[in-house]
Amino acid sequence: MACILLPHGLTGQYIPAEHRVPANGEIPVRTAGSYGIPGATYVLVNDISSPRSTIFLGKDITLDLNGYTITYADGNYGHVPNYGFEDGLTGWDISKAPGAKIENTEEVHAFIGSKILRLKAGDEVASGYVYLPLAGRSYCAMCGLTGNYTKIWEET
Repeated sequence: MACILLPHGLTGQYIPAEHRVPANGEIPVRTAGSYGIPGATYVLVNDISSPRSTIFLGKDITLDLNGYTITYADGNYGHVPNYGFEDGLTGWDISKAPGAKIENTEEVHAFIGSKILRLKAGDEVASGYVYLPLAGRSYCAMCGLTGNYTKIWEET
């Protein structure tokens, strides 16, 4: 049995910062964009919000938030209902996958989530439509694949 004692009045590391005017040599940041001058210090001078990615930072730079916030991907994105197999085959069309079988990842191999879909050669699965709210931008989908392997043991 373990006992953990926590001091009364715990506080986090967040300390509100007062806004300041960038010093000589510091570069003010007012909008979303790419900031990548090596060794430069960039300082936010207002809140920045974007329905897409907001700030791209280069190598060896410093970004001082200066008490402001950056909000990105605020494009009214809906939740992808079948982002994996944690809820079984809900949201998946497996009519062309007679060999489809849900398995526990801990019994198969390390993978994201606790469930994985095993397919046989030639099986096809399809997801329902996913709402993508913004045109003219990139989206990313990921699929993890694994093979059906049989272990062959030889006595030596």
